[in-house]
Amino acid sequence: MKQKYGVDIRIIERGSIVTRVFEHNRIELAIDTLGLTAFDEKQHKKTGPRDVVRQEELQALEQEISDPERYKGVEYQLAEDCLQAGLLARHLELPRVEIEGRFQRAERIAEKVGNQRQMLRIAYSRAWTAFWWHDDFDALNTTYDQVEKLAVGTQQADDLELLSNLWRLVSMGMMISKLDPLQANFEARTRTLETELDRLSADETRPNNALRARTFRTLMNLIPAVLTDPRKRDEVLDELKEILVASEGLSAYPLEPATSIVSELGEHITDSTSYDSLFEHLVKLNERRTSEAEVGRMLLQRGMQKLRSNKKYEAISLRGRAQQKLAMHEHRAEWIIAQLGAGSAYESAGLLWAARSSFITAANLAFSELVERGRIIPHTLVCTRRLAWLEIRLGRVPCVLAWVEMMSMLALQLMLEGDQLQEYLDERMLQDRVIGLLLLKTDFSQLKWLDFLPEILKKLRLDASRMALLYALGHQDYLRSEKVIPEGEDDNDVLDFFLNGSTNPPHASFLKNLNLWRGRKSHLIRSYLDVSLR
Repeated sequence: MKQKYGVDIRIIERGSIVTRVFEHNRIELAIDTLGLTAFDEKQHKKTGPRDVVRQEELQALEQEISDPERYKGVEYQLAEDCLQAGLLARHLELPRVEIEGRFQRAERIAEKVGNQRQMLRIAYSRAWTAFWWHDDFDALNTTYDQVEKLAVGTQQADDLELLSNLWRLVSMGMMISKLDPLQANFEARTRTLETELDRLSADETRPNNALRARTFRTLMNLIPAVLTDPRKRDEVLDELKEILVASEGLSAYPLEPATSIVSELGEHITDSTSYDSLFEHLVKLNERRTSEAEVGRMLLQRGMQKLRSNKKYEAISLRGRAQQKLAMHEHRAEWIIAQLGAGSAYESAGLLWAARSSFITAANLAFSELVERGRIIPHTLVCTRRLAWLEIRLGRVPCVLAWVEMMSMLALQLMLEGDQLQEYLDERMLQDRVIGLLLLKTDFSQLKWLDFLPEILKKLRLDASRMALLYALGHQDYLRSEKVIPEGEDDNDVLDFFLNGSTNPPHASFLKNLNLWRGRKSHLIRSYLDVSLR
């Protein structure tokens, strides 16, 4: 060609071109050289350190989700992990089809589980993503009805908070002419939300929940008031301040939502004494909570130091003060630790019922995370484990079995692995043996009332306790037929096995003086009480 026409021609393999352009990051050079104007506005996304962490987390999560054996019996957690995968994909700004596919997968599994609040959170995440990540008002409008259906009738203000968030987005869509009021069915949706919030606001038996519902109800009046009438706007702002004043005695009332909304309003309200007064009061509340939390941490640490040095009553005093300082929604994790620490101090001083009260409070706080956010936090299992041991010390077998059952469910949902799983299994085996000791200490006159219990112990997989009770009930022949008692073992050997095997576990020392069915022994204000029933 060159000799005949004077044209210099070079033949390059297509695969080589693709490799050089894409794998060697020469895309911009190719665009400039070929004059590809369609790519003039091409944007390059830079991966930051947070996205790197999210990518690793998403990859690990997808690998776990793809394992069919991992989630047997824990489908609730499978739905939670699928939802988390969708949220990670959203933050990574992956293609919309990948994000929605993950949400649909979570929704499909949640429907099989049948947990309404979990389905609500998944539907809400889909609607929120459609608006903020994809500017899809139609998808928001469609998904709103699904969220509303799941939220109506709830007893939790948190659920209605999600619905009210979407209500504001629909309102915003109408303001900028992206949604038609008739298409959005806005008046009917507004009436439904107002009715539900008024219902929860009127429940005086749950002051925290009621005040939160009142907060969301008041905020519904804020958007139109800000845009149309300064006088009405200030009335709404004054009511918000009244709500914040009322919240000062309610430790579980969260300040974060109010702080965020009031801060955003500052962009639109520059001249309002009502807003300034609300803002200053909110600043004082946040300042107080922040300073009290720091003091609470100091008291918590000092209480631990006192307990380690065996100064029990000083530790109790410090832990009690720490509880008061950390009793805030924003510091729930530390609040739980403070309650557990106080329970440990009470228990070390022999104040078992006071310890139980602290552990119950800690468990209630830990379960609040499940109720409000659908998350089972590790603290929940810690609380139930401590309560199981404490009930053993109190000799309350039914309560022990209830907490052991709860422990089993939580451990399953938390999907413990490695050393954590082994530690849990070892502790459960030990509790099984100690429960057996409690049952062996039952008076003969009371044994006849326990003939129903072996079947319950079997369901709970407390094999050592079941064997001990069957032995105490006189079912040695059955134990031999089940090969529990080896052939050749006489009655004296069996008796020795149960006595030595059940009375010498590592945690049995605190049980040596326990009389299960006849009385109680405890400490009260540094006095020792021994109450016997005749």
